[in-house]
Amino acid sequence: MIGNDPNGYTTNRICRTLRLTPQELGTPFEILRNDGKILGFAGQWFQPAAFAEGIKTFADSLNDLRDEKPAVQYFPIELILAKAKLAWTGKTLDRIVAKLVADRVIEVSAQGIRSLAVPLQLSTRQVALLTRVTEVIETEEVNTPTPHVIAQTLGIPRQAIEEILKLGIQTKQVICLDEVVYYTPSQIEKIKIRILSIAEKSSLNVEELRTELQTTRKYISPLMDYFDRLGVTEKRDGERIVISKPEESLDGV
Repeated sequence: MIGNDPNGYTTNRICRTLRLTPQELGTPFEILRNDGKILGFAGQWFQPAAFAEGIKTFADSLNDLRDEKPAVQYFPIELILAKAKLAWTGKTLDRIVAKLVADRVIEVSAQGIRSLAVPLQLSTRQVALLTRVTEVIETEEVNTPTPHVIAQTLGIPRQAIEEILKLGIQTKQVICLDEVVYYTPSQIEKIKIRILSIAEKSSLNVEELRTELQTTRKYISPLMDYFDRLGVTEKRDGERIVISKPEESLDGV
């Protein structure tokens, strides 16, 4: 019954057709899903191949819209669905979109949906603002200003600063370690070099490292967690040890 329709079949429709209750079909649905023969999104059921085709059609339609309007990066989901001739709605649509976001196919913002297959292009105005913001961030080596402080420094609403920081992250010009802790890639590289230099003299006790860098836990904790994830350091017995060589760089961070 579910067939090859990329729009899927609802539980209610299947129950009405088979004249069975959702409770009676619960076990068959569970078996089929566990075996990977069907996919479910908020009561909408798909065969995997049909769902994959629907996702491809959705992505292709979004890319076609981008080609038609190169200056536009975000499109309303209703427009994408109409072009793709897909009838996903309600919670089913919400969960499919969430999967596409998790799979790094699309990005969702208040402006609409953007394909991650197409590099983000900043406008001249956005480039100028991001440059000003990164210049403010780089006024401090470790204790970088928060979005609130950046907004006060530039005399710009905090919301605008937070939005441009998001664009900076997407274009890899800004690295976010915490909701209020931001660095540029060059700053991260310099901090890494300092940490490696300190590690030559002693183990990386966090409190001692905090003192050496003249910073606070607000910054040192997310920094060390970040370097742990990169494989620069590793936490052992309450201390960090360096596990990357000094000549290694953070290119592509």
